[in-house]
Amino acid sequence: MSYGSTLGMLEIGAVISSILFGILTMQIYYYQKNYSQDLPWIKYGLVFGIWFIELVHTICIVHAIYFYSVIHFGDAEALDGWPVSFAIAVICHGTVAVLVQGFFAYRIARFTGHFCIVLVPCFGVMIFELVSDIVIGVEMATVARQSHIPFQDNWEWLILTVLCLRTTLDVLISGAFVYHLMKWRNDISGNTLAVIDKLILWTIETGLVLSLISILIIICYTTIPENYTWLMLYMILPRVFSNTMLANLNSRNRLQQTVQMSNHLNVSSINWVSS
Repeated sequence: MSYGSTLGMLEIGAVISSILFGILTMQIYYYQKNYSQDLPWIKYGLVFGIWFIELVHTICIVHAIYFYSVIHFGDAEALDGWPVSFAIAVICHGTVAVLVQGFFAYRIARFTGHFCIVLVPCFGVMIFELVSDIVIGVEMATVARQSHIPFQDNWEWLILTVLCLRTTLDVLISGAFVYHLMKWRNDISGNTLAVIDKLILWTIETGLVLSLISILIIICYTTIPENYTWLMLYMILPRVFSNTMLANLNSRNRLQQTVQMSNHLNVSSINWVSS
């Protein structure tokens, strides 16, 4: 086990994750300036709640790097275990993912009008994801600074189950949104058609990015677990979730300006479709 494939991967993940946290902070600043009229549960509960969780996640990652690079400098055996901060980061990761997935599931429910059909199964899966992440995090904390091999042997099934379910739900949410947008697209034309095309493209792109990262984590974890490439990607994934949601929220003004040039769709409709 080399430093390049372990500590090096962790440091790369920490740097990229920190950069993405900075981008998230700028997006929230833009959101606060332009969408102060949003409902309190979105503005304070969701947006600032996610930012705070991401802040805790960033602090935990920085502490983990300090733990390996400074406190245990030159101690290769320390890389076999992890600090408690990693366990907290796992719980933060799961919380952010569930909040973002819940946000998009809620938007699809509003879009289609099928609240029970969409929300009940989605929320059931998300609750299982969150509880599983909490269990994994607590178990990680109990064996902190010990060899991670026994832990992985005992809990690999749950880790992979959560990753697979999260990936599947991302694909289903994106697919459902694209499907209904395509149905809607057949009944409109003009500037609104361009907006729908943008929404379809954006949904496909973000869904692919989230799914691809999750699939890469699963592949790397199952094939080369001793190489921390999977952990590097795992550190980055919650930032991709949160930045995706904020980019979606911040796109509304631009889409509304396009819609106002068309008579085929009212502004309030595209507002909740895009957000």
